[in-house]
Amino acid sequence: MNLQHTPIKPHVVIILTLLTLLSYTTSLEAQPKAKKKTFSSPFIAPMNIPLSFSGAFGEIRPNHFHSGIDIRTDGEIGIPVMAAADGYVSRIKISPWGGGNVIYIDHPNCKDLFGHTLRTVYMHLDHFNPKIALWTLQSQYHIQSWSIDTIVAPGVLAVHKGDIIAYSGNSGSSGGPHLHFEIRRAHNDQPLNPVLFGITDHDHTSPIIKDIKLYPASDRSCVNGNTQSRSLPAKINQMTVSGPFFVGINCYDQSETYKGKNGVDDIKLYVDDSLVWHYSIRTFLFENTNLCNYLIDHPTYQSLRVEYLLTRGIPNKKLPGTTYHDYYTTQFHSYQGIIMLATGTHTLRYEVCDAAGNCTTKSFYVQSTNDQLYSEVTHACLPDYLSLIPDSAKIASRLKAKQMEILNDHTPPTIRLCHSKQKQQMPKAKPGLTITFRLSDRGSGIKDYACYLNDKWILAQYDGKKSTLSVTLPTGDKNYGIKNYPSLLPSGNKITVVVTDMADNEAHETYQLY
Repeated sequence: MNLQHTPIKPHVVIILTLLTLLSYTTSLEAQPKAKKKTFSSPFIAPMNIPLSFSGAFGEIRPNHFHSGIDIRTDGEIGIPVMAAADGYVSRIKISPWGGGNVIYIDHPNCKDLFGHTLRTVYMHLDHFNPKIALWTLQSQYHIQSWSIDTIVAPGVLAVHKGDIIAYSGNSGSSGGPHLHFEIRRAHNDQPLNPVLFGITDHDHTSPIIKDIKLYPASDRSCVNGNTQSRSLPAKINQMTVSGPFFVGINCYDQSETYKGKNGVDDIKLYVDDSLVWHYSIRTFLFENTNLCNYLIDHPTYQSLRVEYLLTRGIPNKKLPGTTYHDYYTTQFHSYQGIIMLATGTHTLRYEVCDAAGNCTTKSFYVQSTNDQLYSEVTHACLPDYLSLIPDSAKIASRLKAKQMEILNDHTPPTIRLCHSKQKQQMPKAKPGLTITFRLSDRGSGIKDYACYLNDKWILAQYDGKKSTLSVTLPTGDKNYGIKNYPSLLPSGNKITVVVTDMADNEAHETYQLY
């Protein structure tokens, strides 16, 4: 585009609405406590405690968007978790990684305004209620695996709003006790921001704007006389630019009860009171989640773990986002987020709001010294520091290295009895006793494991964070309706542990109980 004949005014530079979902949401106004238009929600909060979040929907995590909200439990395990609405358990997943112990509930009578049936997801649970736990136990013995990911037929495990379905925990890859809660569209598992359904925490603290950076957008651009990005000075609320540029903001949210850094809900950038950029997460598709790397200054995030959300887009990249008709495309207008100012001093203003409607405003001045309008504004001349996701060659190299690691691994895993200095000294066998083993592998890593009581498969739980395998001895004669359920003998009991690594090296250990 020839800019010499078409001067660019600030108010037509860009309006980017990222990840905006439904027509019943409105933008937050620039005021200490913005009011949001809401609608009647079919859901209740999944925990009957004062809600405090340690993770917001859509905040950018390493290589992915956060797909739910993290509800704090103040370090406690075992707080009741309730079904958010009437429905039925549709899926149960148990894994030493990821969400750990997970329950999915479909809600046939709960739909969004577009008619899509909704689903709720509850992660990092400690244990399930007795009915769900029994069904899960029977499924685990049926396939002889502690880790499962299984579909539950409609009506088998029906639940009502407010029923206790499980208890909060720290399972999977959780970094501490909490409940990860999601609302999704059932037909494609597309996550939606729970804030849309009135699930918000008790927060009266406005977000914090930590830093603002200006980035040169061409090899002929300068910020404060430099060709590299520059932060807004702490005491001088003004920057000087020459040529096209874009802006990055480092901001986060806190509350009275949680001083960690949560993502914010809504960000707007104005130039001379004209909205030029708008970021507001409402939904995304899991297949697009790694594209979050395109929205930030990725090299700075990799090196310093400091996140700057950028106004500029990337050509030929379908960023996750929505419009009214298309739920996973982004609308750009004019130059993909590159700002070109006429000569003179301009006022730039950020408005940053959290999910509860608390807002922070930051204004600063940019003096443009453009002596001419450039003939081109192109991403081809962007500097190297805007490199983004590792390219396919790097990914292929990592995969090859992992394959070589597996091929060169000829050492079997090791199995060690915890709470005992002697390898085969077992505690006294008694019903309900839990025996724990520590598993390790110096090569390719643990792949599979199994435990047998008197040559019958017995459920054993693997904790990936602690690298431990725990088995609880059966109690009484109850078999839970499971064929070949293991049982203790009057004497001569034994436990066998079998562990396989990624290179298929296998280790066996048999322990005699006394």
